[in-house]
Amino acid sequence: MAVQGHRGETLVHRDSVARESSGDTALQAELAAAYEKVGDVQGSPFVANLGHTAAAAESDRKALVLEQGVASRAPDGQKAMRALATGHYKLADVQASTGQTAPGIESSRSGLALAERMADSSLRHRGYLRLGDILISDGKPVDALESYRRALAAVEALAAKSNVTGNRQSLAQTVARVGDALVPRPRNIVLLRKTPPSRSGLRSEPRP
Repeated sequence: MAVQGHRGETLVHRDSVARESSGDTALQAELAAAYEKVGDVQGSPFVANLGHTAAAAESDRKALVLEQGVASRAPDGQKAMRALATGHYKLADVQASTGQTAPGIESSRSGLALAERMADSSLRHRGYLRLGDILISDGKPVDALESYRRALAAVEALAAKSNVTGNRQSLAQTVARVGDALVPRPRNIVLLRKTPPSRSGLRSEPRP
């Protein structure tokens, strides 16, 4: 990655430290977090950024490599697994923001596999919500609706445990996403009508 000035020197130094950090779990975790912060500044679609999305994806991938190393040495460590799942989500965000929906879907599902393994409702909510957004942008409202419904189930579980403002806001946001997927746009209607109720999550009411 071509870089200039003090920031470039910092990144080169970080790459050098990363290569030498094998076996030092704490250092690798710290470096992974640093790469993610750099990636956010370079091109995360959810914060003010420099618009360098290719560089952001590269930083996120470097973070993932380190996070995978940490998680492999602590397969039951919740903190390491959460960091790895979050790393997949961050990469998915950048990929989706540049129109790379297929890789974004794959990255989201990699993170979700970890979230499901940990039975972490917070990570499940975040992952399914983002996956639904990517699927909508990829012209797959039926699959998006199923993802949003899973996100809704996850946030309902969170709200049941702790009825704090953040959970209530997330619940409202997710309900809105479900509604968005059902907006009567011609393409969405056609795709939903072609899908069996068991897949779309819709049930036909019995006629009187």
